[in-house]
Amino acid sequence: MAIKTVSDRLSFTVPNGSGDVGTIYGRMDMSDFIDPTSNRGVIVHDVQFNLRNPAGTKSTLTNTGMFSLFENMPASVAPSWDDEDRNIGVKLCALNTAYQDLAEIGISTDGVYCIQEHYAFQSYHSIADAASGVGGGYSSLAYELRDWTVNDLHGDGALLLSDLLIGIACDNLQLGDAAAADIDIEVDVVVHFSEKKVTNKEITAMITANLDV
Repeated sequence: MAIKTVSDRLSFTVPNGSGDVGTIYGRMDMSDFIDPTSNRGVIVHDVQFNLRNPAGTKSTLTNTGMFSLFENMPASVAPSWDDEDRNIGVKLCALNTAYQDLAEIGISTDGVYCIQEHYAFQSYHSIADAASGVGGGYSSLAYELRDWTVNDLHGDGALLLSDLLIGIACDNLQLGDAAAADIDIEVDVVVHFSEKKVTNKEITAMITANLDV
């Protein structure tokens, strides 16, 4: 079984004001390897995501272009700050069906090959000295990566008979300073797969499953 690879770079824009990105999709072109009319399909074995911030928001990561959920951490705490707790989420999915809302998607959802979730909790609270008015404070951060791979969900792999869709959604991803422009984030995607001769029964089963969604 020969393992082949398709890769691409997708991008999406994060509004600086809200940091919210509703469900959007990119597409991995698999047309060179898939043609149901000729009984050609692929088995997807692995999908890898690499989030990138090439602009280096706030000039903090310009040398690496690395992505961070915490780009909007303030440089210093001042008495004027409001106490704030914030939940931050970025969700990435590889699917064969375009669901209206990634909030519907879980590991048992039909047509899902893998899910990756970046979750963070960010908290900062101001503490001002009543006598001097000098500000101080503290902040706390927590980060969790939840990653359900193709192997986790499908064992040795899962059949694909169409282009592979990459779904993206974000909550509260406030990157950059308050006055900054919207931020373009990139997602590098690598798909490892093998070609398969599919039967008419397999084609019918997948079509039926997609119609049931």
